[in-house]
Amino acid sequence: MNPNFRKGLYIGLIFYLFGATVTMVVHHVSGWEYMHAPPPSAFVVLIVLLLALVRSVWLVTNLDSRHATRHKGELAVHGLPMLGFIILVISLIMS
Repeated sequence: MNPNFRKGLYIGLIFYLFGATVTMVVHHVSGWEYMHAPPPSAFVVLIVLLLALVRSVWLVTNLDSRHATRHKGELAVHGLPMLGFIILVISLIMS
């Protein structure tokens, strides 16, 4: 495996690890007071996924740069959560 590709994988994993940590802290601090609404931590998850989408678009537009291998590694990490988010949205629309 190319070291730059591996560096991209690590950057993507650190991004989601940071997002998961912030989500857990927000959920621990704020809890889930009202059962008929999403908890505040759900908004943090949504923000992380939207930032990942923006980052993915930026990475795709810069694939011809000198860091293309690293960008491909990050895109490999962003692919799975984005696919899960798309499937979630489609299932919510269909139901």
